[in-house]
Amino acid sequence: MKIGIACTNAIPVPVPQNEIYANQDITGWIADELAIRGYDVTLFAPIGSETKAKLVTFDMLPFSNPLIYGRYTNDKSFFDYENLFVSKVYRYAEENDFDLLHMHLRPLNVAPFAAMSHLPTLQTIHDPLTFSSLKILELYNEFENLNFASISFSQRKAMPDLNIFDNVYNGINLKKWKFNPQGGEKLCQSGRVIREKGTHGAMEIARKMGLKLQIAGFIYEFDKSNEKSYWNTQVKPLLGDDITLDYFSQDNLPDFYGHSKAFINTLDWEEPFGLVMIEAMACGTPVIAYNRGSVSEVVKDGVTGFVVDTPEEMMEAIKNIDSIKREDCRKHVEENFSVEKMTDNYLAAYKGMLESRKRG
Repeated sequence: MKIGIACTNAIPVPVPQNEIYANQDITGWIADELAIRGYDVTLFAPIGSETKAKLVTFDMLPFSNPLIYGRYTNDKSFFDYENLFVSKVYRYAEENDFDLLHMHLRPLNVAPFAAMSHLPTLQTIHDPLTFSSLKILELYNEFENLNFASISFSQRKAMPDLNIFDNVYNGINLKKWKFNPQGGEKLCQSGRVIREKGTHGAMEIARKMGLKLQIAGFIYEFDKSNEKSYWNTQVKPLLGDDITLDYFSQDNLPDFYGHSKAFINTLDWEEPFGLVMIEAMACGTPVIAYNRGSVSEVVKDGVTGFVVDTPEEMMEAIKNIDSIKREDCRKHVEENFSVEKMTDNYLAAYKGMLESRKRG
C-alpha cells in the first residue's frame, strides 16, 4: 500500500514551539507511525519539516515564512498558496501510482481536487460540521473516491447526510506524556484563549471555590492588541495570584498537567474532539468538562473524571475529584487514544476504502 498524507503548507511538521495547530501535528504523527511499521508512506509538507516518512516539499517554503507572506499579501493568498500545494500533491501521487491519499486540510480545499482525480482520498474533518460553509460538502457525495472521516460521532450530528466512511479518534504519543501518580493541588486548563473554550468560566469557578487555577494559554497576537477582544475584556481582568496564565511549550506541558488536581474544561461550543483532555488524562489528571461536543466520548464519566452540564455540577464534581483514580485516567488513554490506536484505525479505514473500490 503506497500512502500519501498531507495537511497544510502554512507551517512545517512538527508544528514550531510558538505555534499551535493540532491537525498538522496529528498528520506528522500518523506519517511517522506508518513509516515505523514499514509502510511506503510519503508526507507532503513545506520546507523545514521533519519526518520518519519520505518527505516531499515541492521546494515550497511555509506560508508563515516572511519571504512568502511578505510577498503575497492579498487576503486570499494563504488559501491560493495552499491550493497550489494540494494540486501538486495530487499530480505527484497520480504520477507515482499512489494507492490513496489521506488529507487533513480544510475539506473544501481538498474536495475539488479529489473530485477531479481517480485516486481514493480519505479526508479527515477536524472542524465542526456546524460551520455553515461546510454544508456544501454534501454535494460531493457523488464522488465515490472521496471519503470523509470524522473524529467523533458527535461531530457528525450536524451533517448526517454527509458521506462519512469511518470515525477515528485522535491519538497522542504516550512516550511524551509522562504519568504522574501524585498530582497536585491546583486546577488546570490549557489551549487557545478564545471564547469557544470558555476560559473565563473556569476562572470564575475556581475563584468561587477559593482554588488555584493555572492556565497554559495560547493568545493570538491580534487579540493582544485588540482592546475589545475576548482576552482583554473577559480573561485578563480575572488574573491574579490565585489564577495565572502563561504560555507553556509542548515540552513543559506534561509536568504542567501531571502536577494538577484536575483539568476543568468549560467549553462553550460543540468541539469535535479535544486533545487537551487526553493529554491531561495521559498524565493521570482527571477531566471535568461540560457535556459539549465529544466530551462524553472522550471522558469516561465517574472513571476518568466527570461530565457535567452546569457550573454548579462542575463545582460539586471538583469536590469529589479524589474519587477518581489517576491510574484509570492513564489506562483509558492507553486503550483508546494513543497514536498506535489511531493509526490502527486509519489503516483499517484505508483497507476498507480500497476493498470497497475493488468491489465497485
